[in-house]
Amino acid sequence: MANNTLVISDMHIDTPDLPDSVRIEEMLSNNPKYILIAGDLGNGSDLVSRFFKKALPVWKDQIVCYVAGNHDYYGCDFARFPRVMEELEAQFPNFHFLNGTSNFLVLPDAKEPTVIIGNTLWTDMELYVQDGSLQTLDDWGFRAMQYMNEFRYIMDNGKKFYAKGWIAKHQLDIANMRAAFAQFVGTHKIVAMTHHLPHARSLDPIYVRYVLDHCYSSNILGRDELLSKAAVWIHGHSHSRANYMEGNTRVLANPVGYCEHREEHLKLNLEL
Repeated sequence: MANNTLVISDMHIDTPDLPDSVRIEEMLSNNPKYILIAGDLGNGSDLVSRFFKKALPVWKDQIVCYVAGNHDYYGCDFARFPRVMEELEAQFPNFHFLNGTSNFLVLPDAKEPTVIIGNTLWTDMELYVQDGSLQTLDDWGFRAMQYMNEFRYIMDNGKKFYAKGWIAKHQLDIANMRAAFAQFVGTHKIVAMTHHLPHARSLDPIYVRYVLDHCYSSNILGRDELLSKAAVWIHGHSHSRANYMEGNTRVLANPVGYCEHREEHLKLNLEL
């Protein structure tokens, strides 16, 4: 059976390589039934909203699911972003922002009962600690705050964003995803979609020298028995493509990144 789902992430539409109208039309080039966007559409809620207001009337026949990436929150407050997305959902019934407890969608007309469950899924920052680092979690949080722009460009409910807030968001995202998984395990094929990575195998070794992998990935698959029941786990953030099996879960990433829009990113790569 032909694939019917376009999985894509990290489009970074603020990078001046193509007009929005070209991107929007190109994403329909293979006639997808579902468009799944795993975050980092662009910098800030206003830019993301403007893009979707252009795209969603064109994608009126597609089901569009989206989770926010770290860049999507830049220049705004965590409290504001969901409100902007809820306005889009009210205007465009085919658009679904997966976030918080509103983090799942049962896909209509899938070939088998299928649910998309998603959140940004900030990392637990424990990657190096789990690998035996002698530095503490607080040390790794401090390093993140030194080098990650999230702490400069995002406000957390009117206050400065700190590493402890990042970890708290991870814990909340995990709890909300586990609650959704518990509803659908055994009755539906579960497709998880997050921006951050569910396993370190998705990390690109080219970035190892920055010693910031703990800000990109948590080792969830194989450690969390319930979340490891996902049939597919889609992610973004790493700017390197992924398509591998971890246990019984297919891990899939199709980031565009900071580059010219290339045809291979528009290929349909999942059947739902």
